Amino acid sequence: MPSSRADTSSAFPTRPTAAPSSSAGPSGDSNRTALPWNRSPIPSAAGPKPLARARLRSSAKSSSDSPTTWRSKPRAPAAVSPRRFSRVLAGPPINGRNVRYALPPAPVAQSATPRHRAGDPCAVHYVASYNPGAPAMTELGRLLTAMVTPYTPDGEVDYPHARKLARYLVSAGNDGVVVTGTTGEAPLLTDDEKIRLWAEVKQELGAGATVVAGAGTNDTRHSIHLVREAERAGIDAVLAVVPYYLRPPQEGIYQHFRAIAESTSLPVIVYNVPTRTGINMTVETMLRVAELPGIVGDKEANGDLAHSAEIIERAPGLKIWSGNDNDNFPLWCLGAYGAISVTGHIVAGQLKRMLQHSLAGRTAEAAVIHRRLVPLTNACFANGSPSTIRYVLRQLGFEIGAPRLPVVEPGEAVGATVMAEVRRHQLDIPVPSR
Repeated sequence: MPSSRADTSSAFPTRPTAAPSSSAGPSGDSNRTALPWNRSPIPSAAGPKPLARARLRSSAKSSSDSPTTWRSKPRAPAAVSPRRFSRVLAGPPINGRNVRYALPPAPVAQSATPRHRAGDPCAVHYVASYNPGAPAMTELGRLLTAMVTPYTPDGEVDYPHARKLARYLVSAGNDGVVVTGTTGEAPLLTDDEKIRLWAEVKQELGAGATVVAGAGTNDTRHSIHLVREAERAGIDAVLAVVPYYLRPPQEGIYQHFRAIAESTSLPVIVYNVPTRTGINMTVETMLRVAELPGIVGDKEANGDLAHSAEIIERAPGLKIWSGNDNDNFPLWCLGAYGAISVTGHIVAGQLKRMLQHSLAGRTAEAAVIHRRLVPLTNACFANGSPSTIRYVLRQLGFEIGAPRLPVVEPGEAVGATVMAEVRRHQLDIPVPSR
């Protein structure tokens, strides 16, 4: 890696801080806490981090194409039943060394399913329900942000800045990130770039936050290959989009997700976004897919609240994440589980408060936040996604580079409008002076 990129500590904006205090770490660097990504409770990247909690499935591959696995010492028995031994998988080389991904087994799948409170059509509370088709998994998080992919000035993936951006997003209030999704420009990345991004981000965040890999394509076999690579990298879950461009019939969509679910033990989140795929996954197809072992959630971005409401009503064991930021609050009122956001790059704190108000039945307070965010959300999508949110992040000082073609930055008028909204909200992100 060129020496010009070796030091990335000043590439992201810093928050003005007081004089150095005794809170400096062992290295004596008292300015460390000034960095927004260092305000996270996640341990610093001083050494290798344990990755992932997804359980490796039993593989029928021959020993010639399977990674070497072995069993570590057994853990102490839990209060109810003994836990299985953990496994360790030798991962691909990262920065010239082999990384071992610790993959302990996860607890029995028990999801929180929304139920409406009497007297308030928008207030929901959550009761435990069991989805027998879901794999054993830990909580994936309600608020996830679909992270942009940083690039170097010459257009290569900037892995150090990807790690820093992921850490910053979690410190800002997100429960985790989706890497190489639509916002991460997945169609413009090679398989090797995707796989390394997953491994780097998961190593950076460790067990302190969720990392979901955008592993879906319109080719079922290719999707299965990427899902298996995500599992090897220790990722927590995968996001698989409805097959795009080919516009398969509903039976083809069902068979696509069935093949993916049967290929992995990772939790699978379905992504329905007809404006990008050209085909809408019907309620009946989604209900069939929801019965498949391994399917744990649905990112709904079709803009049809009635469609989502029917899925929530008829598939109570399925987690629904809003896939459109302007639909977050309405879907939460209907009982949706959370959101996979784009504006979470810059307003994660406000989204978190809106979600907390919604879950607590304080819908009036949540509605106020939602109404205030609508103009900003509209501005952030004025030139399409991820073009505009990348522009905002660059204006705020995040060195994520220019997008890859055919994605281009917004024009002057759109840029001025969105930055006016950013400043109107007085976001808790330092904006460089011009």
